[in-house]
Amino acid sequence: MVGVAYAFSTAARQRLGVVQHRDGRRDLVIYDPQEPDSALHTAALTESEARTVAELLGAPVLVDRSVPR
Repeated sequence: MVGVAYAFSTAARQRLGVVQHRDGRRDLVIYDPQEPDSALHTAALTESEARTVAELLGAPVLVDRSVPR
């Protein structure tokens, strides 16, 4: 298993998703409308970039404020 995939279809019937790999890497995916399981485009995101995309989309951002031991 590579990780977990999250996908949805927009009102314009575009299928978008995020693949969260077990190693923490995330890929933003635009799926092929003719082949729903095939990606047209992908963009590998760093943790910081994924956080920025989440902020742009209005997702709440959780900040780890634990004290190092």
